[in-house]
Amino acid sequence: MGVGAEAWQNYLKFSANFYHPLSDWKDSVHIKDYQARPAKGADISVQGYLPDLPQLSASLKAEQYWGDKVDINGSKKLSENPHAIIAGLEYSPFPLLKMKVGQSFGNDRNNTTAGIGFEWRLGASLDEMLKTSKPNKSLAGMRYDLVERNNNIVLEYREAQELKVEIPSKTVLAELSSLQLNAQITGTSQIAKVVWFGEVLGALNGVSQGMQTSITIPALPIDKANGLNQYSVSVVVTDENGREARAEGTIEIIEDAVLQPRIEMRERQVMLKPEERYTVVWDAIDPRQTDGRVTDNNGRNASRAYGNGIEVQHVYLDGFELLATPDTHEVAIPEDMADGDHRLVVEARFPSGHVAQDSMVILVRGAVVDSDNDGVPDEEEIANGTDPQNPDTDGDGLTDGQEAEHGSDPLKPDTDGDGLTDGVEIAGGSNPLDPNDPVNGGELDTDNDNIPNGIDTDNDGIPDEEEITNGTDPLKPDTDDDGLIDGQEAAHGTDPLKPDTDGDGLTDGEEIAGGNNPLDPNELTEAAYSLMLAISLNRPKYLNDFRRSYLVDGQGANEGQYI
Repeated sequence: MGVGAEAWQNYLKFSANFYHPLSDWKDSVHIKDYQARPAKGADISVQGYLPDLPQLSASLKAEQYWGDKVDINGSKKLSENPHAIIAGLEYSPFPLLKMKVGQSFGNDRNNTTAGIGFEWRLGASLDEMLKTSKPNKSLAGMRYDLVERNNNIVLEYREAQELKVEIPSKTVLAELSSLQLNAQITGTSQIAKVVWFGEVLGALNGVSQGMQTSITIPALPIDKANGLNQYSVSVVVTDENGREARAEGTIEIIEDAVLQPRIEMRERQVMLKPEERYTVVWDAIDPRQTDGRVTDNNGRNASRAYGNGIEVQHVYLDGFELLATPDTHEVAIPEDMADGDHRLVVEARFPSGHVAQDSMVILVRGAVVDSDNDGVPDEEEIANGTDPQNPDTDGDGLTDGQEAEHGSDPLKPDTDGDGLTDGVEIAGGSNPLDPNDPVNGGELDTDNDNIPNGIDTDNDGIPDEEEITNGTDPLKPDTDDDGLIDGQEAAHGTDPLKPDTDGDGLTDGEEIAGGNNPLDPNELTEAAYSLMLAISLNRPKYLNDFRRSYLVDGQGANEGQYI
């Protein structure tokens, strides 16, 4: 079907047309194994005449057609969405005769045409049709002219029956199974070649099977633990006309439980005493391999590897790994291992990535038990009256084992009755068995503040009891973090609880380092001024100058030389 519109004026014609197919596909008589139908398209044209020589006219036409395989020139050469520009001249010496020549330019090819045509106007006599007088190409004179249409139907083509091939998009089978793949092919032409592709095909990968449409894989790969276990496969079919079709699919390998590798312990239970040694014997079995059984130590080397890629990775006793066992197969029972049932686990990794393990029970009898790890066996603690579940029965700061070392009583916090616990006396260098031996050479705790006289825990020069009285921290040598320890604060008369005693913006430590008086807010040496300048302006240069000119091991130096 064609729909068009035209606009005429004296000596000039405009036209536009749109073509849409109504008929269905029909077998083509021009191209073998193809079907054809009118193509969808459009054209625009303009034709003009010379007023002084109206027998001569010029035309320009643009065409566009849509389709995957369109023959725009009738040359049997098919193009996708072709277009063309056509320029032409027409000469008519008398109304009956028309002579034409044209040149087309297209995305497919260029074409030159020439032709002669005859036109008879109904109702006209032969004399009128042969009259050589000047034709009238005014709007009134062209009223008998035919409309402009493309009377040569442009055809769109398609293959009579498209070559197609299909294979299963996904095939799921157990590892080591055999598989036959079949290609389902449709098409009108004879199949010339079938080629399968895929790593899973092994030696058949990329090898032509002739016209054979099926292929057999004798044994699929093994399942790999933590692997993707999916393999791509494809087939390409070519017919006798050289046309190709391709199909793709996936083969997924799933685990076969029958093929699970395993570790088998030779013994399930053995009784041992502490410090005894035992040689463990196991078998590593891999059904995925034709020769996958390893017995005892055969085939094993010092790197834990067995024959056929089997590797023993871990040997655990009660959850703790025995590092030497995979190489030696020998387990040494610790001397302090408690009586009871202890589980030994052997774990191996196989070439497929699967991990298998087996276990046995080691019965330990006659072990020395120390439940609270205080160095005294439970049996002895029960006999002595101490608590086998409490490492420090009397709570004096010494374990029951340490009490035995020092000769103090594990049931009395203060063995010599001097008012100090045994732990405090040992820490202070005193004899816990002599009530007259003071701690650190000082006296006893006469003020009953639970701190022995003369103890200075943080070594800042101030006894702990004095620090507690003053409000400073007996465990921190510089309570206010001003750069002076509490003992230095006492020597300089500064406040150990205030980083800046005189409130002049410099810490006591900075003032002492700069040669300034930390008790006088109005005294400011050049060094202190330099330091304040560096801090207030956040200028590293001034701070570096201060360090270079005034500090040597924390003391003022070169004072008066600063510029």
